[in-house]
Amino acid sequence: MTSGEIEDGSAHEDDSDRSFSSSDENATGEEERNDAMSLSDDEVVPDCIEYKRMLNWPEGISAPSDIVAQFNEIAASMPPYSHPTQVMLFSIPDFVEKTSRTRLANHYGEAFCRRMLKFIKLLLEHDRASATLGAHGTLHSMLSPQLMYSMEGFSNAYVYRAPVNLEYVSDSQEWSLVERSATRGRSQDLMDGLISILRSEMVAAKRILRSNFGPEANLLRDSELQKPSFSHPMIGARIDDVTNIIWDFEDNPTDFSDVGILHSVFSFIGSIKLPRGWVDDFVAAGGDLSDSLNGQDGTWNTVALGNVAETFGIDEIDIEPRTGDPAKDAYISTIFRVKRLEHLAVVDKVAVEAWITSALQAVHNIFDDLPSVVRNQLDLMVPKLLAAALALCQINSYQPARVMIEPVVLVFRDKLQGAQSSETDRLNLINALGALTIIFREANNSNDTLEEFQPASLAAEEAIELLQPLYEQDKAKHRQCLAALKVEYGLCVLAPEKRKVSALGDGKRAVKEAVELCRDIFTNNPTSWEAKLLLARALHVQVMLEPHHSDDFDRRKIAKEALDHFRDAIKMRPGPFDFRLADAIHSFAGLHIIESRSTLSEAEKIYEAASVASPGHFKEKLSEVRLWLAQFHLLRCNYEEAEGWMTKLVNGANTSDGRRYREERVFLQIISEKYKDALNSARLSEEVARVNKRANAKLLSERGYCSWMLGDQKAALCDLQKSIKMTETIRKHAYRGFDHRSFWKRHPVRGELFYDEYNNAMAWLGALQSAMGDQEAALRNGAEAVRLMRLSKACCQTEADILSGDLKLARVLVYWSATLLNAGRGQEASRSIDESIELMRSRARSDSAFKTALLMKERMLAEDGKTSEAANLELRRMRFRTKAF
Repeated sequence: MTSGEIEDGSAHEDDSDRSFSSSDENATGEEERNDAMSLSDDEVVPDCIEYKRMLNWPEGISAPSDIVAQFNEIAASMPPYSHPTQVMLFSIPDFVEKTSRTRLANHYGEAFCRRMLKFIKLLLEHDRASATLGAHGTLHSMLSPQLMYSMEGFSNAYVYRAPVNLEYVSDSQEWSLVERSATRGRSQDLMDGLISILRSEMVAAKRILRSNFGPEANLLRDSELQKPSFSHPMIGARIDDVTNIIWDFEDNPTDFSDVGILHSVFSFIGSIKLPRGWVDDFVAAGGDLSDSLNGQDGTWNTVALGNVAETFGIDEIDIEPRTGDPAKDAYISTIFRVKRLEHLAVVDKVAVEAWITSALQAVHNIFDDLPSVVRNQLDLMVPKLLAAALALCQINSYQPARVMIEPVVLVFRDKLQGAQSSETDRLNLINALGALTIIFREANNSNDTLEEFQPASLAAEEAIELLQPLYEQDKAKHRQCLAALKVEYGLCVLAPEKRKVSALGDGKRAVKEAVELCRDIFTNNPTSWEAKLLLARALHVQVMLEPHHSDDFDRRKIAKEALDHFRDAIKMRPGPFDFRLADAIHSFAGLHIIESRSTLSEAEKIYEAASVASPGHFKEKLSEVRLWLAQFHLLRCNYEEAEGWMTKLVNGANTSDGRRYREERVFLQIISEKYKDALNSARLSEEVARVNKRANAKLLSERGYCSWMLGDQKAALCDLQKSIKMTETIRKHAYRGFDHRSFWKRHPVRGELFYDEYNNAMAWLGALQSAMGDQEAALRNGAEAVRLMRLSKACCQTEADILSGDLKLARVLVYWSATLLNAGRGQEASRSIDESIELMRSRARSDSAFKTALLMKERMLAEDGKTSEAANLELRRMRFRTKAF
């Protein structure tokens, strides 16, 4: 094909003034646009994530004027939501620049870009005509990724080269003329083929849009000319891409699925009503469901997917083959496995392994069968794709599960478009969107790339909007579904770094309404464990969405109520839902809302029991809960308990975490006055902590303190000075890396700029120098340690941080008081030691610093002649078992 033929073909195809009509059926080479499908100026764009937009063709890249004009027109009207279409559109300038380097690629590249721009414009016009801008499960959302692959394929085609062994005749000889011609011909054929494929795909999309959304849609409905959306070849190709992947799940056969997520997904998928005969069609070969899939309302011809157990009479989780077909048995067992999940004993290792093995086998069988279903049995597509999505969710594969569920949403969109008054079709679309919301959100959570992120909340927003009219007609019937959708929407906006901050306000309002709905449901069904579980989930999400400080919202009270409802639901329905309770405790503890030892221990027992049956899956959360328990005891000076929890962490952690926990245990051994153990631990940990300067500095200071306590003052002085010098270097570089505002926003207690171990090292060094006779340096370092620790304490916000700050300042004040006494400044020392005792007075102490403070105060009183007061203080001091330094 010559360049002239390319341009002539494009000109013939670019008849932009034509509209959809029945006469265009034979005009497969023409491209039209549907101007009726446009967005009004006052259309409200949903609140979604920010995305870097390109409003004009970039300067410095030359391109034909028609391409530039069309690009600018589309870019200016591009809605501000993250979508693969934006990535595709904004990559066109780079594509043009890349293909313009050779004459052949330039001609074909421009023709490809013209078609691609028209395709994008067509999809955007259709998207603007939909109820929710940027909605998922539309022809637009499903074709965009495939178009991106087409563009990447074209880019690879034009740089096609001969195989390596033919690239050079010899080391010094260029390609031969024959080889150049062959390579050029292959590249030309590839690019020509890709352009033809893109044209045919655009024509197929136009036929679908015309038959479903065009002015003649009502005339074409139920006729052979009507093209369902899922009939587009690119959708089948997308499903094939997933089914053709070699699934290697044996690498992690014990990866148990998230029970809460799976239960929530099934609550929506199980409510989808399908023709009652679809189960028989599963068992029998073939079958045509078109008569039942006609949008008729009522329940006589439909059955909810979650109720098919009644048809089969199957009560077991793992069923024996009943049809003789492994694929059909896999579809059935997948549904029952999730439905019976509430009865699974997740602490039973044998039961969990059997459950996982069955799930993996079902996935293999389903994906062996699914390609033939998509190509040959489109009427069976919906139930089998739903089962495939459930099967993938059972093994935590949410990205391919999204590919399975989106065509189902597309099918229900078409059905509702043809029968707007059908309540069954509307509810099917609502439930499919609810399942898509959860699957999409979990797929996003497993994707750390911001550019590829798309807001899952759009599906929830659309589902809520579709359900609202039905809810107004019958509130009792649809209250639970609406509450569940609002809870899922609230969960979608819990990632503020990927969403506009204003979306959090929408999420809080939605979840607040969900809580009110759940309270109504619970009032009407006080004995229902499902009502309790839903209310607990709503309260859990509400606590997570509310700000840390609010005058009209008591987070602790609501969190306690949520945990109580979780406990009640577990008592009524023992099984895997105790993970919901453990996860709620875990999230509340992470926000310092719940800091009760008994509550944390409750979560620790759940995770520990589950980790036996499913090793590795709950390891991270179990470690975090144990760390919080260690910190709980540390803040209350129960060092033996704290060291016990830290030892559990060390024994159960991987290599990197174990090293970190061992480093933390050194300080626990110091304040427990196990100086020899601490010194040995510090020496061992120092060798593996050299790559981490901060950890190394901390261990040096602790090793120096232990050496001091064991009588080696010179070694102690050397280690403490090295530690301080190393930390000052780290602080200097850290300060340069942040602006002034970021500097103060960083939390000093656990932050990166003010290190509390540095403050401790300064206090230890000051007291040691005082004992060695260097009073000037001792006063300077001691005063700096007190100043920094006061600043650290002043920046504490949560109750746990304030408690920790009090303890740290009290210890530093003890060392400072000793330095002041040695310098002859008794009055200042007395005030300092009084402040230290006051900071620690409100709690039972076994801290050596507290006993030291009492001893110093006792001697001060005795020197002042206050013998009776000194005697009383001595009695208090003798109650403690620890020794003073």
